[in-house]
Amino acid sequence: MSKLIDNAKGRIKYSRDEFVENTSKKIEDLKLRAKHKVQDFKKWYVGGGKKLLKILSLIPIGLVVLNISFYFIAIGQTIGSSPHFYCDSKASDDVKSTVQYQQYCKGFGGSSGGNSSIAEAAVSLSTTDETVGGRKIDWRSNGFGDVEAYKGNPQYTVDTFLAKVPEIVQVAQDLRTEGKRTTNTWSLPYYASCDLSVSLPVLWSGADDNFPMTLTGAEMYGTGTSGITGHLVNGGSKLWQQVPKGDKILPGDIALGNNHGGYQHVWMYVATWENGTWTDNSIVQKKYPNSTANTYQGSHLDYYASLSNIGDPWKLADVVYRYVGQVDEQSPFLKVK
Repeated sequence: MSKLIDNAKGRIKYSRDEFVENTSKKIEDLKLRAKHKVQDFKKWYVGGGKKLLKILSLIPIGLVVLNISFYFIAIGQTIGSSPHFYCDSKASDDVKSTVQYQQYCKGFGGSSGGNSSIAEAAVSLSTTDETVGGRKIDWRSNGFGDVEAYKGNPQYTVDTFLAKVPEIVQVAQDLRTEGKRTTNTWSLPYYASCDLSVSLPVLWSGADDNFPMTLTGAEMYGTGTSGITGHLVNGGSKLWQQVPKGDKILPGDIALGNNHGGYQHVWMYVATWENGTWTDNSIVQKKYPNSTANTYQGSHLDYYASLSNIGDPWKLADVVYRYVGQVDEQSPFLKVK
């Protein structure tokens, strides 16, 4: 009975936290939409709207309206904007020479596409770094349209995700068909999910060709090994070893948590945690200068793979597992360039 009560309390707390998170996301989404409207207006203005507005400005009433409009546009560009909102690759030489551009924009998202390690592959596949770029991309529909909408947006780095994810999934499906994979393989029409997000860098790095692509959290109560939970917790693979609770965290370590009748979430750390603090996120810094991110994760029909800073890594993780194998240089996933 006590266990049932504890599970019920856990579900209530989870629902409450989910409501708060969703409300916060909606507010942030409205802010982002407003920023996009400003960008669209600026493009229209440069593309021909400027001439039209000059004509309208000859009318006294039109002049007043214009002055008020530009006043609010200026406020919208200033309030709540990340410095990377202005990191446009087509910026003039004058803009690029400013201290602000050099500090915040130079190199942002530059070193992307690498997969020499699990953690580097994760950083490469991330669609943004929430500590220096835009907020995470919400899932709205199947396919890649949600992410494609952010191509060209300087706050986001979606090119690697869009180019590699379809290929990685296809290689996994081919191996499954050929009988060379025995674990769950992704076949769903959407690409925003915690389990998929974690499996992609593991596979692409060549670390574990048989790494599952679905969480299957209920496996913690049995002996199954077809999902990520069984692959790690039930010893489905000897390539992974559990990290003692509270111990040092290394880039590429995988965490499982939200135990409500089985693990509900999986994520990856991309920085080093030791003696109660994050000490090194240099892998992230290569792609996102000035970043304080330490965690890579997506969420099921919620948001796409992104980087963030979650604070104490052991506060949310029930268990953490570390890769202890050797990369297979002949892995077909390494052919995804």
